[in-house]
Amino acid sequence: MKDIWNFPDIVHLKISEEKGRCIIANRDIKAGEVIWLEYPFIYIVFEEFLDSVCDTCLKYIGTEKLANIIVCNGCSVVKYCSNICKSNSEGIHKFECKLMKNKFKNISQECGVTFDRVRILFRFIIVNLFSKNNFGIFSNIQHENKLLYSSYEHVKTLVSHISEFCQERKSIYLSLAFELLNIFENSQYHKTFGLDNYEIEASISLSTMDLVEILCIIDSNSFGIPIFASSYYSYYYDNILKNSNSSIENPSNSLQLSSILLSPNIIAWGLFPYASLINHSCEPNCSYLGNDESTRYPYIEIRSTTNISKGDEITISYIELYESRKQRISQLYKTKYFICRCTRCKQDLYKSMDYFIEGILCYNCAKLKNQKVLLKCISSNFYDILKNEDYNQCISILEQESDLISIIAAQYKCTNCQLIYNGSEIANLIKNIEDIIDESSLLNNEYGDVHRAIELLRSALDNYLLKNTQIHCLHYLIYRCCKLLGFWSVIIKEWGYVEHYIGQMIKCNIAIFKNKNNLDTSNLYAARAIALENLGSISEAQKSWNSCLAIREICCGCEHSLYRFVARRLHN
Repeated sequence: MKDIWNFPDIVHLKISEEKGRCIIANRDIKAGEVIWLEYPFIYIVFEEFLDSVCDTCLKYIGTEKLANIIVCNGCSVVKYCSNICKSNSEGIHKFECKLMKNKFKNISQECGVTFDRVRILFRFIIVNLFSKNNFGIFSNIQHENKLLYSSYEHVKTLVSHISEFCQERKSIYLSLAFELLNIFENSQYHKTFGLDNYEIEASISLSTMDLVEILCIIDSNSFGIPIFASSYYSYYYDNILKNSNSSIENPSNSLQLSSILLSPNIIAWGLFPYASLINHSCEPNCSYLGNDESTRYPYIEIRSTTNISKGDEITISYIELYESRKQRISQLYKTKYFICRCTRCKQDLYKSMDYFIEGILCYNCAKLKNQKVLLKCISSNFYDILKNEDYNQCISILEQESDLISIIAAQYKCTNCQLIYNGSEIANLIKNIEDIIDESSLLNNEYGDVHRAIELLRSALDNYLLKNTQIHCLHYLIYRCCKLLGFWSVIIKEWGYVEHYIGQMIKCNIAIFKNKNNLDTSNLYAARAIALENLGSISEAQKSWNSCLAIREICCGCEHSLYRFVARRLHN
């Protein structure tokens, strides 16, 4: 079989009996080295960001003057930051332009899928049927900066997991495929876009079932593209943070909020076939990062975050890592259709960092104020099955049992005083905390009452969780509470609380993770530094900026805007 992959010399592709395809280091790799850069085979900007992000380079344009923003005259939906970006994308956009405002939305509603899924599949069809034609950036980008690029051949080799998708979803995808292929059979569409003038790729013939499989491939292998909106941070800092009485509105979406804290946000969706071959680990040695706003095209960068020895596997994380073991495994199974077999998930619970993340304190021993005294906090049955690699039984448990049911079914024993607890006691504790988190999130997200949301969650965290010491201070639910309270406190500019809750999260990350070069941790240091500056604690803020910068030098490199922003703040 022809080898279609063109990996850089630093790594090679290996077939493993246990894991399938793996990416292996050809030499020792130092922390901070770029493994590769990759341009997406297809990508779209998420619908919620179409109004504020350039559709080509993904630059944030929400703070630009209207005169500087180029709006597509055809659809009035897509926006560009420059004529260069408009020109680079018009080769592909002209096929979807007149469909963006109404047709895609109608198909979305009729088929029961998102607008984004309609658009990304349509782009897939266009790129493949007319791959011999010049689509500007879509065909020429591979010649710039030695980016890896891919073709339909690469996409076809990716695992679809189509057999794991439920029949209902496959039926929905089938109706979507039918609707989109009907567009190309419409003579009026042919006439409008002069399709007869384009050379169709003879080797590619797409049926509805082909497109169903492609959608399954996209679901199983796609990446969110993280971008840091530096222009919004500058705008917010200059106009809001420095003026507590400013009438300028607070952040209105997640991109703006994350940018205030110098944190990237997922604003686009793409298929990166090379990166899709990198396996997940809950203790990854690499990370992926989106492009800078200064570039004219989107890409992701695979970069080592710790020293990697020759022969080691290159791994990244697909999910939030500060979660319980079963939740991580369950999320990966439900979204990526595999059972995680990484070292962290297979390690004996009592020797793992998960021992603390899931830690429940014994009421009797908690009086000793010993935060290392724990109950066995998850049914050992599931972990024993995982350890023995009985994956069919693991899948059965994941599909049939909620976390609370598995907790109720277990028996818990204090490792110190041997006191026995019923599973229902532990389940009630977990459920009460989760209910409070859900209620406070509802107050903020649905009713816009961030003040009541903060009051409810803060009261629970301070009085119910910490003072009564029912769960370990490193527990994932404590972390989740601190995360919500930290972000919500930014919105109302309560910087003392921002510093407190973000500081708690930093302590958790340092205590739990072996690899300290984590972009999420650097973002927390940045958020804490911003809070400290607003509190007037400049020397402490400088220390936090320095910690952030050290991590970003490894995770981003000195040329990335995430690094440069922090460096400039330290030198000002």
